Amino acid sequence: MPWKSETVMDQRIEFIVRAKLKEGSFSELCREFEISRPTGYLWLKRYEEIGSITGLQEKSRRPNKSPLKTEDELEELVVGFRRKQGWGARKIQVLLAKEGHQLGAATIHRILVRKGLVMADAADRKATKRFERNECNQMAQMDFKGEYQVREGKSYPLSFLDDHSRYALGLWPLDSTKAQGVHKRARADLVVSVADKTGNYFEILGDSASSDPRKGRAISQDVEGADPSSRVA
Repeated sequence: MPWKSETVMDQRIEFIVRAKLKEGSFSELCREFEISRPTGYLWLKRYEEIGSITGLQEKSRRPNKSPLKTEDELEELVVGFRRKQGWGARKIQVLLAKEGHQLGAATIHRILVRKGLVMADAADRKATKRFERNECNQMAQMDFKGEYQVREGKSYPLSFLDDHSRYALGLWPLDSTKAQGVHKRARADLVVSVADKTGNYFEILGDSASSDPRKGRAISQDVEGADPSSRVA
């Protein structure tokens, strides 16, 4: 036997029918439907005023008046700035102030959202595909892991890991994040020591070594024994 499924409207109709038939006391009927007596009388009043079950439908709780609502003319001005120049809430706030209108940046942002003029931030969207390489040794990633104070000064740990397996191949302390220093240390032992253990990588993704286009040579191309086709992405 299927479960009995009722909507709120179905329950209200049943309540009105049984209340009109006067089946038992009104208080007992309200307890059965798990509502208060004032709510029960309210449903009856709405039904009798309208004369049909449409009076039992849920009414909007929106206030009749909103004294703090932004004027339509001001909203149109906000929308105009957005569509003309593509400015954000803070910039529009400054422009409105120059014209004698005081409006908070948060309010302006809500207006833009309500008008459909704000797109979701790409950072908030869920990734639809994974970008890792299909096999080990296809790409390695070099990344700095912050700044740490040590006795000799400041240290910047540089990690080296396989993109596919996420296996950490090494972690070396450097005294700088500059590309020149990374390049020099890499030629000395970073990539060489990894290559001795795991073999060469076709591609190396680095945040510092390739950040300067004038120094675009791949670290792995400068290392003796490295795959000549390898490069820093």
